[in-house]
Amino acid sequence: MAFSDIVGTSVTQFVDYALAIVSVMILYYIVKFFLVGPPTKEEKEKELEGRRKAFGEWREKSSEDSKKKAELKKKEKEKARKKNVVSPIKENLVNAVEAVDEAIGHLNMKKPDKVREVSKKLHRHLETAWANLKLLRRDLEGQEREFASDLIEQVLAVQKLLHDAVKDKLPHRVDATWAAAVGAIQTDLKTVRSACGALFKKVEQFHQ
Repeated sequence: MAFSDIVGTSVTQFVDYALAIVSVMILYYIVKFFLVGPPTKEEKEKELEGRRKAFGEWREKSSEDSKKKAELKKKEKEKARKKNVVSPIKENLVNAVEAVDEAIGHLNMKKPDKVREVSKKLHRHLETAWANLKLLRRDLEGQEREFASDLIEQVLAVQKLLHDAVKDKLPHRVDATWAAAVGAIQTDLKTVRSACGALFKKVEQFHQ
């Protein structure tokens, strides 16, 4: 038998087998179609209930995800707002500390006029910090609002200490009382400096 005849016979047999398998499958599905009845009313309702339940669970999960995203967006927005307000306050306090150091330097050089000039600048820095703290407090609630109010009161106390130290204690000219007066003023100014540093650390908590 020629090789081509062998190949042809094999192909014919393979096709016959394939047709037989396909015929069996067609017969199976025909029998199944006639023997297996359509879904009952209860089965349809059960399937429909399953779909409703799945949809409800999806909708609930979608709603929860939307709420979480909205809450996260709100927190990020509030954090950004606080940062925009807190940053100037921190800058005010840093400038206040630098002004204190400058005032102490002028005291050591016995320049009362310069001390008064720098004290006015220091007062402006504290005044601006006070105003910015009030702006920060405006939209706060609960403990945060109370915390901001406490900081505002502390700034006012520092302002009073500065006013009393310079206006009531600083001599207008260098004389025999200068050394004694300067010692008390330096102490007050160092207290102002420490208070501004403490306020700076407390203000930073609004960034957290």
